[in-house]
Amino acid sequence: MENANEGKNNTSLPEDNACILVEGLEKLSIDGTTNVSRKNKAKKGKDKKKSRGKYSDDIIARIPFKHFSYSNAHIGKSQPNIFQEAKGVALYYDKRITKITNNEAELINESNPPFLTKDISNLSEISLLDSKKFKLPYMGYNLYDEIEKFGPMDSTLLDSTVPCFEYLRTLKISEEDKLYNTPYTFMTPRHHLTELMMTVYESRESELTGKSWLFTRIKDDLIVISEDLAKENNPSPQNHKLQNSFSKKVINSGFTFEELVIENFQECHKPYFYISENRLTPKSTFIIRSEMDSYNNKTETFTELKCFNKLHLGVAQHRKKLLKTWFQTGLSPNCDIVIGIRDTSSGILEDLLWYSRENMYQKLQDPSLPKFKNSFDFKPHIGIQWLNHCIHAIESAFTKDTSDTASNPMTYKVIIDKHKSIIIKKLSIVPKNVEIPTDFL
Repeated sequence: MENANEGKNNTSLPEDNACILVEGLEKLSIDGTTNVSRKNKAKKGKDKKKSRGKYSDDIIARIPFKHFSYSNAHIGKSQPNIFQEAKGVALYYDKRITKITNNEAELINESNPPFLTKDISNLSEISLLDSKKFKLPYMGYNLYDEIEKFGPMDSTLLDSTVPCFEYLRTLKISEEDKLYNTPYTFMTPRHHLTELMMTVYESRESELTGKSWLFTRIKDDLIVISEDLAKENNPSPQNHKLQNSFSKKVINSGFTFEELVIENFQECHKPYFYISENRLTPKSTFIIRSEMDSYNNKTETFTELKCFNKLHLGVAQHRKKLLKTWFQTGLSPNCDIVIGIRDTSSGILEDLLWYSRENMYQKLQDPSLPKFKNSFDFKPHIGIQWLNHCIHAIESAFTKDTSDTASNPMTYKVIIDKHKSIIIKKLSIVPKNVEIPTDFL
């Protein structure tokens, strides 16, 4: 095992000492509405202020980066799994939830997901040489054409955990339990975990400023992970708006690419979500909502669709992009990827590449690639260990916090600061963007 503070023999802290805990604020008072936002009536007094020591009133835990103990080598040639156990449990489309039973492929086909065209579906089963005839009809297409008809997903929908709550409702109705019986159940859109894992690779302080998420704890130790709209360097709550015409071209070319390779694109007017249950630690289950770009009914696999310029993995940003994609696909069971390679200046589609997760992993592990020591050489297993480290810190903080979340939701801000320390703050309000259905309050 190696420690993040190189040269010292620190090991990971035991659970009781993983966090420096500070006395918390009093519980929230809420009115039962879907968007919960009420101030705590925190008591004031000299004695209470003194008891909090050198930290500000709302910080309940601070874990320095030197306590991140990791293994620099991954045992085995095959890719590591992010979760100890994982299983797809439901489909969610157009406000309808379908619980997955034994025949998953049949249920998915009946739900009419975005289907890959037959040509693109073949890429996963043939050689690179044989794939040329299937790619040819798409080559030379200008992905910048007609981009004005596309726009980004509404930020509220992007961050919504409604499908996760709907899945829990189906369990209540059928009187079933979750697959994994753990003390804590986290519900989150997939991208929050992807971003959290990527923070460990950031080598510049400017890249880390403002990395934070909201963890709202409600009854039965359900925890909702949400975007922190108040974080630093977040230009506005509408942070998904495009900044200029060129970035709009680049981002919206991804939608054009989807239209090109999805057979029933015109019928797919709303996002298609896949819900999975995943056990990360003995204490934590994650119910993850993943928006799925397409489905290959030939291989019975979900396929992510990305649009990149040509990747050169000797360049740090390019390797980082592929690593992030590997994490993203790994957070959903049974997922691969098709990448459209475009010329950035003209928008012309130059190639189509299919990768399994194992393909991506082997590319990232290529020993001939240059080293990036400050970014852990972009080794995938380091990000998995970092996720476990962060969640262990959050579990420890929750265990030591005696707030009555059975009666009143409590929101914690989890921050990865510029030194990669984990800071956990207890907020005096539940921010307005945290959506909790009233029957879960």
